[in-house]
Amino acid sequence: MLHPMKSFALPLALLLLPALALAQLRTPDDDPAPAPAQSEKRPPAQAAQPKPTPKPTPKPAPAPAPAQTQTQAPPPPPPPAATVAGGTVTGLLLYEGGKSNVSKEQRSYSDSFNASRTRYINYELSIRFPQPLPQPKTFEILTVFTAGNGSVVCRIQHPVRAETGWKDMYCAKGWGNDNGGAWKPGNYTATVYSEGREVASRNFRVY
Repeated sequence: MLHPMKSFALPLALLLLPALALAQLRTPDDDPAPAPAQSEKRPPAQAAQPKPTPKPTPKPAPAPAPAQTQTQAPPPPPPPAATVAGGTVTGLLLYEGGKSNVSKEQRSYSDSFNASRTRYINYELSIRFPQPLPQPKTFEILTVFTAGNGSVVCRIQHPVRAETGWKDMYCAKGWGNDNGGAWKPGNYTATVYSEGREVASRNFRVY
């Protein structure tokens, strides 16, 4: 007499045999292919970049030196005009003449004189007063003629009278002789003084 548990195990074994046989008859293609191993992806290595060569900082060009301009010193102011008896000296001229004084209209002014034809060399000093003179005025003038070597040729001193109402005046005097020849060739200077002060001078020559 069979045990109840053993009779149940046998039919179960008989059912499993066909399944085992079918499992052994399956081809390798029926098995799923194993999934390929996934390799760890890494980002591509970046090539080493060369360090940029620093560019030299351009130096600013030196500023050109400012052009040096030569500044000329202003001319010195003219000396104050000389005065005679309260009037201003406006000029000193020279002319040739005889013993008798030559009228102003006939005078020929020059700084060069011919020795053989020159009789007297006269000076003419011009003076201008600030206003017409309210009364006559008298003063003295000294004129010295000197040669180029400094020697004195002559000295002429004489009083001068300015009349009432005069605003402009001139005084004249000279040295020489009536026949000529008193003045020798050379360089000369006529210098006029008033009250011990030089008020005018002029160079001239005799040839």
